[in-house]
This record gives sequence, C-alpha cells and structure tokens, in this order.
Amino acid sequence: MDVSAPRTPRSLLALAALALVLMGAALSAVTWRNLVEQRQLIDQHVQVAARTILRGVESNLIRVMPMLGRMQPEVARERLAEVFRETADSGDVLFLGIYDAEGRQLISSEPKEAQGMLEAPLDSLALADLALTGEWFGSLPMGGTTILGYAARMRPGMAKFCPGSSGGPPGKQPPVYFLVGMSLDEHYAQLRNFRNAALMQTGFVLGTAALLWILLLAYLRRREQGRRLDRLEIFHSKLLDSLPEGLLTVDASGMVSAVNPAAKTILGPDLVGREFSGLPLDIDPGNCPLDCSWRQIELQGRSLEILAAPLERETMVLVRDRTQLRSLERDLEQSRHLAAVGRLAAGVAHEIRNPLSALRGFAQLFAAKLAGKQPEQSYAETMVREADRLGRVVTDLLYLARPRPMEPQPVDLAALSEELGRLLRFDLERTKAGLSFDIQMPSVLADADGLKQALINLMLNSMAAMPEDGGTVTLSSRALDGEVHVSVADNGRGMEEAERARALEPFFTTRKEGSGLGLAIVHKIVRDHGAALEIESEPGRGTVVTMKFKA
Repeated sequence: MDVSAPRTPRSLLALAALALVLMGAALSAVTWRNLVEQRQLIDQHVQVAARTILRGVESNLIRVMPMLGRMQPEVARERLAEVFRETADSGDVLFLGIYDAEGRQLISSEPKEAQGMLEAPLDSLALADLALTGEWFGSLPMGGTTILGYAARMRPGMAKFCPGSSGGPPGKQPPVYFLVGMSLDEHYAQLRNFRNAALMQTGFVLGTAALLWILLLAYLRRREQGRRLDRLEIFHSKLLDSLPEGLLTVDASGMVSAVNPAAKTILGPDLVGREFSGLPLDIDPGNCPLDCSWRQIELQGRSLEILAAPLERETMVLVRDRTQLRSLERDLEQSRHLAAVGRLAAGVAHEIRNPLSALRGFAQLFAAKLAGKQPEQSYAETMVREADRLGRVVTDLLYLARPRPMEPQPVDLAALSEELGRLLRFDLERTKAGLSFDIQMPSVLADADGLKQALINLMLNSMAAMPEDGGTVTLSSRALDGEVHVSVADNGRGMEEAERARALEPFFTTRKEGSGLGLAIVHKIVRDHGAALEIESEPGRGTVVTMKFKA
C-alpha cells in the first residue's frame, strides 16, 4: 500500500546546494588570490634581489674604474665582459648586459662560444620605460627560456667603456642601460608547489563539502523514508485495530504472537503467548495451505468463519463472527415463511370463518335444546368448544396474515401486570399455577396491545408447560445494557435444544391442543418493535422468554 509522507522542503535542498556552490566559489577565489599574491611576492623578491645585485656590480665597477681607465678601451670592455661572466657563473644571476638607448647589446655575460644564442634583447616597451623612469622590471626570453630581468640606467662615468656611447660631449652622452637577468626556475618551482598544495587543499575542502552534501541528501532521504515507514506502520496498526474480523498470527512453534482487538472480542483476552491448539478453533495453521479456505464452526452459540493463510515463518488466521448475519438470514427465511403462511391463512380464514360461525351457532342451539339429555348435550357442548378453538386459530392466522403497525408508547408494566392477572385468572386456577411479579423497570416503550398480546401468549404457554400439581409463572422487567428486558419465566418441564431451536416456527408445537402459533406471534410482535427475543430453557428446569426492547 502506498502512503504519502511529508516531503523534505525543496528549499532546504536548494539552500544546501547554493551554500555548497558559494563556498566553492569563495574558496576558489581565495585560492586564486593567494596564488596571485604569492606570484607578486616572488616578483618583488626577485626585483629586490636583482636591484641589489645590479647596484653591487655597479659599485664594484666604480671601484675598478681607475684600473680600467688605464687600459685600452677594447681591453677594458673585454675585461668587463669577463667580470660579467664570472659574476653570472657565481650564483643566482643568469645574465648581465649593458645596452645602448636603441636596445643594442654592448657588453654581456654571454660566452663567446654561445654566439648570440644567450642574448636577452630589450624590447621597445622596456626601452620606453627605461627612458621614462630610468628602470624596468619584467620577463625576457633567453636561449629558449624565460628570465626575470631588471634594467636601470648606468651612471654616466661608466658609459665611456661602452662602444658608441662616447659620441657626445661630456654630460650629453646618450644613456646606456645595465640589465640583470635572474633565474625564475627555483622561485617558480616553489610557486608551483604552493599552487599544487593550494589546489589540493581547495579540492579536498570542496570534495569534503560535496561528500557532506551527499551525506545530507542521503540522511534527508532516509529520514523521509523513515517517516513514510512510520506512517505506514501506524496506518496498518490502526487498520488492523479497526478491522471487524479477528486477526491472529501464529509463529512456527504454534504460539499466538499477535492479535487485534476484534480477536480478543471474539475469542477472549490474553491470547498472545498461548498455544493456538488450545483455542476452540477447528483449524490447524501448520497444515496450511490445505486448510487455507473459509471454514464455518459453531462456538458457544456463535457462528464463526475461519481462514488461515501462510506468511513468512508465520500463519495468519482470520476469524469472522457471523452470528448476527446468520440470525438475519434466519429472520429473513422466517419472514418469507410467515408471509407464505399469512397468504395461506388469509385464504383459509376467509373460507372457514363464516361456515364456522354457522356451525357454532347450530351447536349452541342443539346444546340448549338437548339440555338434560346425555350424552347429546355433552356432544353439542364439545362442538361449541372445538368451534371456539378453531375460531382462535383463525384469529391467530389472521393476525399473522394482516399485521398492523406498532405504535410504541410508554407502557406501565405494573398496571399491565395487574390486568393480565385478572384476564388469566381462570386459566391460572385451571392449571393450578401461581403468578408472581418482579417489576424492576416500571415502564417500557412498546405498543400496548401488541405487548399485552405477546405476554398473554407467553403466560398461556408457561401455564401449558406446568406439571399437573401446578407451578409458578413470573413476569419481570429490568434495565440492562441500555435495554428494557421483559421476561416471562416458569418452572415447567422446559424444552430440549431441538425444541428450543424450532420454537419460533409457525405451527410447531409439542402439545396436542396447541396450534403452534403463540410463539410465532410473539416473535413477530417483537420483531415489529425492532426488539430481540431470547429463549432460555432446559429440560426439567423451566423456560425463560425475554423480550429486549430499546430503552
């Protein structure tokens, strides 16, 4: 069964995804900014180092200028180039050179055997900066690699050692520039290491955040599934609790492991933990699926239907109480039977009643004329009595055939009891029966004539069941379970179970003089009130007939 559950708000997931994206973007920006700053720091460091070296070399040249001035210019320039090469071979400096204003290289640390392969020419932009500011800093290609160069205008006194720089008058000589090239390999190696570390750190943080986001999604999904499972369990629990059929589960050892409230109502409390074989159910759950079909049993006056179905390592047993349904079915069958009887009775009464009245009149006439002549008078009186009995039978048949609607109203049971005592006084004397009353509920909502007719029939039946030495008929009333119970009890011979089961059938009687319509009429009156009728009887212990009216 599909059960919906409250979904996790999509805004929460969107907010988490947005936070992850923003965190990734911010972390990437910070990493990029750190790399740029690190690059700038390296450039500044190299620039400071290059400036220091340039000034140091320039200071050394100033100290040796007197000695160079005593040399021939060609010798002095060669000597200066050797100094540059020695300086370049000594450490971090890759290149030293002197350039004129046009960017032509005058003196450099390039070995002669390199034949111009290690030159580092200044481009026009660098020359423009040098002309404007007197110094320049940037990268230069040299021999297939890139160096970081720093160039500055040389002091005027040193220009005389450079070819082409002494063409002007003193103070008007064109500028020459001194270039120092630094290696970037070591610094860029550190920068690459730093960049790799930063990228790894950023990737680790982003990966961790992504993992946390995935875990959050998994947690939310699991929580949603958990909520759905809880709702499903609650739904199933309530469904089973409200199920009108009793439900039991029996484990592999034959013990009852679970029951619902309907099962307790049908089979009684404390079912869990009991052996299923100890329950009054004619079914073997261990023999399923052979017994997996509805089976009907009678249990303590109730009609039950039982079904067993196998589950995983368990057996499910369903128990349905069909007592009320069976009663309704019996009532329906009896109503159909009464309807048929009523139609027959209506036809018979119509054909019999008028001739019967004529016969009874002639019998009374003969009894009067034959008064004092025996046995003729006795025969005539017997004809009158039998005609009266037939008349009562016809009356009962007409009552069944033409029922009138009940008009419930409060009936004073005490007054009705006194009236019944007066009406049945001669029958009580004839049967030597005593009459007692136990009126605990003073009134009942019923049709007065119908209730009186029902009580007369019940009391006559009770008196007919009395032994020859008499007995006691008790009329009682009481309130119970929201109903008013009106009962007629006797201590007569009682009924067998088979008699009790058929007592309400029309024309069923065990007495020679009975018509078998008394209890049928009582049952019909009770059913027309929407009430219930109950008969309790045991052979030798009397009978109690109770009419259960709504309060």
